[in-house]
Amino acid sequence: FALGALLTAPKYEEIHPPEVNDLVALADGAYSNEQVLTMEKTVLGKIKWYLTIPTSYVFLLRFIKAALVDRILENMVYFLSKLGLMNYSTISHPPSMVAASAVYAACCTLNISPFWSATLNVHTGNTEAQIMDCAKLLVTFHANAKDGKFQVVYRKYSSSQRAAVALLSPAKALLDDDSGDTEGPHRLHQGTDHVSKTKSPNPANAKNSKFQVVYRKYSSSPRR
Repeated sequence: FALGALLTAPKYEEIHPPEVNDLVALADGAYSNEQVLTMEKTVLGKIKWYLTIPTSYVFLLRFIKAALVDRILENMVYFLSKLGLMNYSTISHPPSMVAASAVYAACCTLNISPFWSATLNVHTGNTEAQIMDCAKLLVTFHANAKDGKFQVVYRKYSSSQRAAVALLSPAKALLDDDSGDTEGPHRLHQGTDHVSKTKSPNPANAKNSKFQVVYRKYSSSPRR
């Protein structure tokens, strides 16, 4: 499956993708050319040939025009939407809703009234109540951005060229009391259980397995 993905992804992203022979050599001949090509077709079938998916940026171009935003508000919208792109918690929300929530959260942060207009309701297809949860999530990311992992986005929007919107206080009205813990201890505990239950490979099967390159490497005398 990994070789099939390695064959598919570079064709879509790279100028000079690897050939099938390159991947067969990478696997030390464990698979034939036909097997790699078959797996590539399987990978494409699993994702139903959906190689391009929309992000919130596609919708922001339209929503920003509908909101008639100024420079500061526009930078705040992009800042919040990019924080959403960098966090897995927003996967449960469609990209269009993330974009709409970024506009709403930005208006709340800058205290620009009305926070949500009838025009935005028409263009986004979402009501204020529908985007509330996602907007709260984006504001939570803003509140934790300074000490978070994704410092590139925070530093970019802390500069004067971006109106230093990252340095502004997040919308307190949209912050929950437990905003500092978006994942929750239950999720972390589940991840630990999953790792502990993973079945370890049996070293006794290495000699007769397909991946002889590793077996031969660590069968030599310098490898103890």
